[in-house]
Amino acid sequence: MQRVVFALLAGFAFVVVGSSGASAASPAPFAWTGCYLGANVGYGWAPTKWNDNGTEFTSHSANGVIGGGQFGCDYQSGAWVFGIQGMVDAAGMKGSSANLLLDPAGAVIDSTKISSFATLTGRFGYTVEPATLLYVKGGAAWVRSSFRECCEPTVVIFDTLGPLNDGIADVTRTGWTIGAGLERMFAPNWSAFIEYGYIGLGSSSVRFSPINSSPGPFIYHIDQNVHTVLLGLNYRFGGFGSR
Repeated sequence: MQRVVFALLAGFAFVVVGSSGASAASPAPFAWTGCYLGANVGYGWAPTKWNDNGTEFTSHSANGVIGGGQFGCDYQSGAWVFGIQGMVDAAGMKGSSANLLLDPAGAVIDSTKISSFATLTGRFGYTVEPATLLYVKGGAAWVRSSFRECCEPTVVIFDTLGPLNDGIADVTRTGWTIGAGLERMFAPNWSAFIEYGYIGLGSSSVRFSPINSSPGPFIYHIDQNVHTVLLGLNYRFGGFGSR
């Protein structure tokens, strides 16, 4: 994970340093009022805890690359910038760990996969220089997650199959998000940004559908939050104009 984050930081630094030289050679008026459309790529990690009736029995982090797009509009008043943004990202975040409570031998594996997330946020920023915006954001978030437990050893008692907790659940969870970032205009109508985001989902009951001849559905309480680091580009339909 650290290599991915460092790579994103290095890429953003390259854009910022290059644009600083270009701005010094040919200064231009910058304005942030307008709308934009862009793409992003980054890395995410989601600490995930599983518990049953208040007993935590396993935990892991779902990690992986994420990427998608964003759209929004900004309005600038003096050095302050206000805006609204929507973002949708696909994700390849996966993690797993052994459920030693069900099987001390470690054959039962609980796994988590996050396949996508979306946010709708307000943004509030300050231009530390005309082409550079520091901002915070916050709003609502939706995360698509899959959970799976497999495969509990078959238990036969007096020729009767014992209960199995093998199951799968696909859920879309709703939460809140906050984040902060730095965005810089580096060419007419183009800007680049780097951003950290946090999605709070908390703990909720997740219903698992049975698989592998398990007798019926069962419920676990799963606590999950998501961290993201993103590097992105925006094409701005405003900016580089007179205020």
